[in-house]
Amino acid sequence: MKKKYIVYFILLLSLIGCSSNNSNQDQDTSEKETLILQNAYDFAQEQGWSDRIDGDYTQGEIAEVTATKDMELTNEEDIGKEVFTVTFKEKENVAVGIPIIIVNKSDNNVIGYLPSE
Repeated sequence: MKKKYIVYFILLLSLIGCSSNNSNQDQDTSEKETLILQNAYDFAQEQGWSDRIDGDYTQGEIAEVTATKDMELTNEEDIGKEVFTVTFKEKENVAVGIPIIIVNKSDNNVIGYLPSE
C-alpha cells in the first residue's frame, strides 16, 4: 500500500513539473510575440502608417514566411530566409493600405515591408 502512494506521489510531481515548463514556454512565446508586434507597430509609426491602423500593436497578426524578392528588404541577403510578417487591420475607408511588415526571426527587428496593393 505504501508503494502505491509513493508511485502516485512521483506521478503527481512529474505532472506538476511538466505543467510549469509549459507555462514558462507560453510566457516566453507571449513575450516574443509582444516584442515582434511592438517593433512592427513602432516601424509603422516611423513610416507614418499608424494612422491607418485600426487598434494598437496588440491587434497585429504574426505569420512565418520565406522572404521573397517582392519584399522591400533592408538587406537582399535575407531573401530566401524564414522571417515573420506582421499585418495590422486597417481602418475603414483607407485609400492606401498598410504594408505587411517583415521582422527578422533571430533578433525580432524590422528588416523591411511588403507594399500593400
